[in-house]
Amino acid sequence: MKIVCFDVDGTLININPNIWAILNKKYNFQEQDNLLYNQYKEGVITYQQWVNSDFEHYIKSGLNRIIMEIIFKKYNPFSGVRETLEILRKTSNLNIVSGSIDFLLKVHNLDGYFNNIFINKVSFDEDNIKNVEATPYDLDKKVEGLKLLTKRNVENVFYVGDGDNDIPLSKFMKEKGGNFIAFNSKSEELKDNAKYVIHSEDMKDILYLI
Repeated sequence: MKIVCFDVDGTLININPNIWAILNKKYNFQEQDNLLYNQYKEGVITYQQWVNSDFEHYIKSGLNRIIMEIIFKKYNPFSGVRETLEILRKTSNLNIVSGSIDFLLKVHNLDGYFNNIFINKVSFDEDNIKNVEATPYDLDKKVEGLKLLTKRNVENVFYVGDGDNDIPLSKFMKEKGGNFIAFNSKSEELKDNAKYVIHSEDMKDILYLI
């Protein structure tokens, strides 16, 4: 059975650049988030601490489950996403390896298609945000998530992504002979590392490659 992995923001969901940037803009937190990113890259804070800091600000600014749902429903799946997932799950093991937020999949009823979902997970106490469990597999750590899913070589493994946080994974798959599909990507570096490049907003266009 083939293993097919997907990014979420900009790949399954038509959102630019990602849901974090949308929340940062709404709650005037992008500058602080950039500082947190730098601290994470320097090893000063963990990824979980970075995510916690973001959500602490969002919650203090009024974010809850109802508002999250209103925001997240503004950004819809790309054309052909459900049809593509329906076809692929008959012959493939489908997975998410993403730095997005699981609630974005849930509000569009996409989470049920996947065998494994490696993503940031939000839990609620009624309408209040109770906790955020950060994914161990974002940015350069996406490679570790892929390794955990495959447990073998990546020659018959596919990953569909679009953004800069997919670049480390695209380099790894290029080196190891994997099948990275750059879908509707604006990153030249990502496209340079990809085995396939899809200049389209219709997810069905990946089907002939898998």
